[in-house]
Amino acid sequence: MQFRLRTLIIGCTVIAIFCALFFATPLIIELPILAMIVLVSPSVWICGACFAKGAWRPFFLGGICAGWLAHAFLMYYGAVVSMSLLDDGDIESILGMEDDFGLTGRIWIAAAFLFPGLLAFLGGGCGVLIYRWCGNGSVAKRETEPSKIHEPYVVVETRMTPVLRPNDEARMTNIE
Repeated sequence: MQFRLRTLIIGCTVIAIFCALFFATPLIIELPILAMIVLVSPSVWICGACFAKGAWRPFFLGGICAGWLAHAFLMYYGAVVSMSLLDDGDIESILGMEDDFGLTGRIWIAAAFLFPGLLAFLGGGCGVLIYRWCGNGSVAKRETEPSKIHEPYVVVETRMTPVLRPNDEARMTNIE
């Protein structure tokens, strides 16, 4: 399996940014960034499901179906924890949370925030697999049979109008 140099550099940059976010920044900066990722991700999945074409559409639909429950639970739990922290009224306790969480605690926090996204990607992968197995290529379209009506008609403005052939115009002038 070969990768382009650009792909490898982008992958290394993304991993470096995540490592810096999870291990080098203070918790008070890390949590809002993770919360923004969680808040923006549903719009990405929904826009992808609406506007994507081909195999991308079942990917986004599978991601929505697989990740919505975990995302809703995380949003509820985040709101409850935020309200309980703000209800204490002690801003120093919020800023002092850094001491309570070690490296393991920060990894658990990041895992909890990114778990709905992981579920969504797995569901998207399942959606694409089902699309490949049962989707576009495996369904053969039936050929439509020609109309058995010998009188050609055209629907114009929701009413049936006969189509005039060149010979019909000559007959119409003879009738008048």
